[in-house]
Amino acid sequence: MHALLPGQIRHLRLDQVDLASRRLDPGGLNRPLDEFTASTIRGYLGFRNHRWPATASRYLLVTRKTAHTGEPVSRYWMSSLFRGLPVTAEQLRDDRIVEEALAGRADPLRLAAVFGFGPRTGLRYATAAQETGSGSVRDTRSGSGDG
Repeated sequence: MHALLPGQIRHLRLDQVDLASRRLDPGGLNRPLDEFTASTIRGYLGFRNHRWPATASRYLLVTRKTAHTGEPVSRYWMSSLFRGLPVTAEQLRDDRIVEEALAGRADPLRLAAVFGFGPRTGLRYATAAQETGSGSVRDTRSGSGDG
């Protein structure tokens, strides 16, 4: 979801999703929503309202437990969504950031501003994007090039 960390996704509140304006604001990182993501959220909200019509949970994602407790979904629940898949939520996030770096001429400060991390992290992603563009890929989290 727009390069959010799994914890940010788990804690995303309904008031941080503005489908009318197609904006997502997870903790001050006001981001535009593409039509695919907006449509997916609309579909999920339809399911959520049908499945748990009386929930007072302020969180976007709910489970049969959290619909009644008002807590965010658990780490375990979030990670279970990716069980059996060839990627993790963190890897999808990394891929999205590198994709943005490739589209934006890999400016580390721009990446830092858009995704809400520090300039050093922005530099790591920009470097990874440049290496991806030249055919050499490394793990952006380690910074060691060991992949």
